[in-house]
Amino acid sequence: MTLAKSISISLFFLYFVACNVFASSLNLLKPLLMKEEFYSETFSFFLDAKDGTYFFVQMGVSNIGPGDKKGLCALLIVKPNTKAIYHSQILDEDEWLYRAGRITELFQVNACQLKRNLNQNKIKFTTKYDGMRYELVFDEEIKKQKIPHELFHNINNNYRSEILIAKSNGILKIRKGGSVENIKGMGYMDHTITVALPQDIARKWIRFRSINQTNPIVMLAHLPSDKNLSSKAFMWRNTMHHYNEISSFIDKTQSRNDKIFGNVNWTFHINRFSVMPGNLLYRNAPLENSGWIGRLIAPITGNPVTWIYRAILQIDNGESINGILEVSMVE
Repeated sequence: MTLAKSISISLFFLYFVACNVFASSLNLLKPLLMKEEFYSETFSFFLDAKDGTYFFVQMGVSNIGPGDKKGLCALLIVKPNTKAIYHSQILDEDEWLYRAGRITELFQVNACQLKRNLNQNKIKFTTKYDGMRYELVFDEEIKKQKIPHELFHNINNNYRSEILIAKSNGILKIRKGGSVENIKGMGYMDHTITVALPQDIARKWIRFRSINQTNPIVMLAHLPSDKNLSSKAFMWRNTMHHYNEISSFIDKTQSRNDKIFGNVNWTFHINRFSVMPGNLLYRNAPLENSGWIGRLIAPITGNPVTWIYRAILQIDNGESINGILEVSMVE
């Protein structure tokens, strides 16, 4: 790495820290727009609904592949006993915008709009696709919780992530013609910035999130690209002031025939946790669904794939917690 590049990355992450210190202001949805070749920044959020519906959105900006500052928006909705709907777009720099006013801010990628209103303390997402209009509202304001990336092996200054909303009541409205379907559930939102290729940051990520509990729980495991380095795992609950490192972690998951098999075992203090995949919600391979631009990017990045499962976290004290399990790797 050149000295100029090192200084650029260091200054960027000093700015990132400063943004966390003054997180009560506007500009929390404003992309930082780094000049690094492999810069990518995403806002990811989902609704886990009472009726079994899973609604996921990812919006962001990326320099990876042809063209810089490309806008990204991906939408996934999985309803019980119906075929999943997935739609993604990668757009030129002039097809997305960020705008902030006195009490509002807007991040928009074509038809995808993410809005924040300080007066109402709400986050709102809207988009249109295939004759349907989707509107998702979270009734919690952003409260940042930094993920302890510095404890992960071999990440250095290439990765930053933070929880923006750990748990919020949410409602998804789906409009078609004159009809409106209201779907209620619980929501989650996070923010991630990377300046390296996915395969250089990790060979696998494992995330378990339960947001339908009185005390939400987030568990995160990082398996470094270098197999000689040990894996690290962390757990956060809203009763904790920060992430806590998990003392031991065993990953038994394997991908086979486009599915994930095996469980994940954690130990935290005196308790042991085991997560077992249940029903597969979706296999998300965004580049496979991005047409010609996906085919251009794939030789650079590989084929990042995330398996999304409903899962059960079992604790050795007899407690069982339902949640969402994500297993991500580069094929």
